[in-house]
Amino acid sequence: MAIRSAYAPPRDHAPAPLTPAVPPPPSLPVLSARLFAPRVCTASVLLCLGLLMPVAVSAAPDPEVGTPLVRAFKPRDYQGSPAVARVLPHPATGELLLLAGTFLHIYNGTTWTALQTDTPGARCLALDASGRAWLGGVDQLGYAERDALGAWRFQPLAEKLPAEHRKLGRIWDCVVQPDAVWFATDTKVIRWQAGAFRVWTFPGTGTLLGAGGQLFFQLKNQALLRWDGTEFRELSRDPLVAGPSLMRLYAAERGTLLGMNSAGGFFRLRDAQVEPIAPAFKATLGNARLICALPRPGGGWYAGTDRAGILVTDADGQLVRRLDKSAGVTESPIMDLALDRDGALWAATLAGPFQIAQPEGATFFGEAQGVPQGFSQGLDRHQGRLTSAPPPACSN
Repeated sequence: MAIRSAYAPPRDHAPAPLTPAVPPPPSLPVLSARLFAPRVCTASVLLCLGLLMPVAVSAAPDPEVGTPLVRAFKPRDYQGSPAVARVLPHPATGELLLLAGTFLHIYNGTTWTALQTDTPGARCLALDASGRAWLGGVDQLGYAERDALGAWRFQPLAEKLPAEHRKLGRIWDCVVQPDAVWFATDTKVIRWQAGAFRVWTFPGTGTLLGAGGQLFFQLKNQALLRWDGTEFRELSRDPLVAGPSLMRLYAAERGTLLGMNSAGGFFRLRDAQVEPIAPAFKATLGNARLICALPRPGGGWYAGTDRAGILVTDADGQLVRRLDKSAGVTESPIMDLALDRDGALWAATLAGPFQIAQPEGATFFGEAQGVPQGFSQGLDRHQGRLTSAPPPACSN
């Protein structure tokens, strides 16, 4: 995610990051639930209510919804910066890739590997079909891949840029397509294709995004442009897509795209037609700013914000649950979100990465929720109440 100084808000203040804009499909292998099993304190009675009922929050808090299963990784765990800009599951191995500072951190579910990329302020990360991890930062861009012995290596490419473009400044965005890899700074778009770079310069600040095999460049507060194979052509001036910075795009049904801007405006894009969706989200967002959003399985959104944590909403944008410091996450800005195949939600934040195991179906109850220490000797429902039996008494 775009970070300037310690933190830069969305590209009304700074450019949006780029993604591969489509989250990893279900067919891609990822780490197993056992590898990603959260650390749970056995000193308390823990009730995984996902076995009993789905997690939901309504106007009246559900008394049978406890605390999410959150695992917080500290900088000492992965020997890196707390400011994590991006998180992506690797499509071939299921490893988690984190971009923090000048390092690419790789987590295999047990141990961390840190790769020095010599890329100051690295902000964008994308994966191609071969498993290469493409990234860019200040005046540097390139890719990381495993060598013949399985060790990660970084290949810088800035020296291959045309001489007049080697001082690019900060690269914010990266998109991988089948025949090329694209990068973007505030005002330039760079294409790496067939071993050579080509650079386009624009008159204003923009954001590069890709989804559904299409490539877009948003000139903020001007227009949304689409790549037609030879040049970027104007597609729309609708304020939803041509106003505040676009943060993400995702491929959807029947060739449509879903996206959102930093002001919390969600939309469906069908060719040049722009349709507003999630009408309640702006009210849910309040005074916060949207940094990133990820579709929820079954509909709705996980939305990362600058000061309100992660907002879990339904398809209309109504709040279902807030994952913030009180839920064990963080009050720091949520820079990126990703789902692994086991359903765990990963958040890249300025306080390190967080894993929320089974955010749609499991919470726990410990001492903070009124459950005494000790192992439960029974669990039953009586007269509409769920009752546990930790010795020497009962709790409900």
